[in-house]
Parts: sequence; C-alpha cells; structure tokens
Amino acid sequence: MAEFAFRLQKVLEYRRMMEGWAKEAWMEAKARRLEGEADIARIVGIRATSLTAQVERVDQMIALENYLTRLDDEQRASEALAAILREEENSALIEWTKRRQDAEALEKLSERERSQWELDQRRKEQAALDEWAVIRREAA
Repeated sequence: MAEFAFRLQKVLEYRRMMEGWAKEAWMEAKARRLEGEADIARIVGIRATSLTAQVERVDQMIALENYLTRLDDEQRASEALAAILREEENSALIEWTKRRQDAEALEKLSERERSQWELDQRRKEQAALDEWAVIRREAA
C-alpha cells in the first residue's frame, strides 16, 4: 500500500515553525514584563524601607526627601516601561494565537486529506479483492 503524502506538508512544517517562533517571542515578552513588574516591586520595597528610617538632622531629612523623590521618579519610569512591555506581550500573544490558528487550519486540512486517502485506499483494495474473486470464480 502506498504511503500518504500531504501535498502542503512543507507549508505545514513552515507554519509550525512560525508558530514556535511566535510562542518564543511571546514567552520572552512575558519574561520582560515580569522583570519590569519585579523592578517596580523592588522600588516600592526600598521606598517603604526608606520611610521607616530614623532621621535626626535636617540634612538627613533633605537627603531622604531627595532619595524618595528619585525613587518616585524611578517608579514612574518603571511603570511606564511596564505598560509598554504589557502591550508588547499582548501583541506577541495575539501573533502567536494567529500563527497557531494558521497551523491548526492546515493540520485539519491534512487530516481530512488523510481520511479521504484512507477511504480511497480501502475502496481500491476492495475493488482488487472483488476482481480477484471474480477471476477465481471464472477459473473454477
């Protein structure tokens, strides 16, 4: 019996590769977003620790105020970056979903073609058996 060969197998393989690349891009974007959010949490923790510091002199109070202002600026910058990273992650997820759907559509086509091919093979085998039975009956 002949072996099934999907006529668009190379296209299916390429789409699966593209799906893998898109998934990796999404995972990398997600990791960057998580790093950004961890950076924000780190800054918030440092700020909370700094607020509990005891200041006894005016110059220490001014230095603490300047430090807290710098931390606030860093936090705002980190939050802006995190928003951008969330958008990149969402875009990457949408791209991965699209690539996965493209590959799955071709996979379904392959499965339908395989089912049709198997049906055709069974019909050919049955026709060959029927022909063999007729020839055998005529010979007897």
